[in-house]
Amino acid sequence: MQDFLDHIAGALLAMVLVVTALGIAFSPIIARIFLAFAGENSVQVAMTADMLRITFPYLTFISMTALAGSVMNSFRHFGLPAFIPVLHNLAIIFAMLALAISL
Repeated sequence: MQDFLDHIAGALLAMVLVVTALGIAFSPIIARIFLAFAGENSVQVAMTADMLRITFPYLTFISMTALAGSVMNSFRHFGLPAFIPVLHNLAIIFAMLALAISL
């Protein structure tokens, strides 16, 4: 079982890292698609591309967290995987408050 989980986690991590790297590399093109009606030299496109570069690594972390939660659920451990989104939301709220105070 451990060998199977190692292979699944490795394959998932490899695929998500590739998608993340491509997303970061092609963020200006993705931003242009999202903002198809924005002007050619729009500041919004540049800002959207910058935000995509910042937020794409989140995909890697949340995917691995989802895998860990699903493995725990398969072993009938439901409490921690159910509580993780609460911790995640509290961390985001705390980070936003800390950033708002520092600005």
